[in-house]
Amino acid sequence: MNPSQIHAEAVVRDYIVRPRLDYRTISAVRGPLVVLDNVKFPRYAEIVNITLGDGTQRRGQVLEVQGKQAVVQVFEGTSGIDAKYTHCEFTGDVLKMPVSEDMLGRMFNGSGKPIDKGPNIIAEDYFDIQGQPINP
Repeated sequence: MNPSQIHAEAVVRDYIVRPRLDYRTISAVRGPLVVLDNVKFPRYAEIVNITLGDGTQRRGQVLEVQGKQAVVQVFEGTSGIDAKYTHCEFTGDVLKMPVSEDMLGRMFNGSGKPIDKGPNIIAEDYFDIQGQPINP
C-alpha cells in the first residue's frame, strides 16, 4: 500500500458526518433551563450551541428528552434568551474534555480551561466526560 492510500484511510476512518440541526422553537425559559419543541432526534447529554439575537454565543446540554421536546441546561445562564430571536444548534456530540500530557501539574476550571495563567493546552485527544450508567 502506498503512503497516500494509508493517509487517506487514516483520515476517513475516524469521522462520522452528521448534520447539525438549528431550531428557533423555544417554548419556555425556566431558570437555567430552555425548553425546545419540534426537535428532530434530540439525544440525552447532547451539546447545544445557543445564539442570542445580539449574536452572543452560549452552550448548553440536553438534560431531558420527551418525544420531540428537549430540555436544555444553559451553562452561562438564560438572561437575554427570548423565543423570537434566539436559535439553538444541536451539535450531535456530547461534552468532551481535551487531554494532553501538558495538563499534568496545571489548574483548570470546571469547563477544563486553564486558570493558572499558563499557556493554552494543545489537545492530544478528546475524552467523553459522561460517566457510564451504574449497573444495578
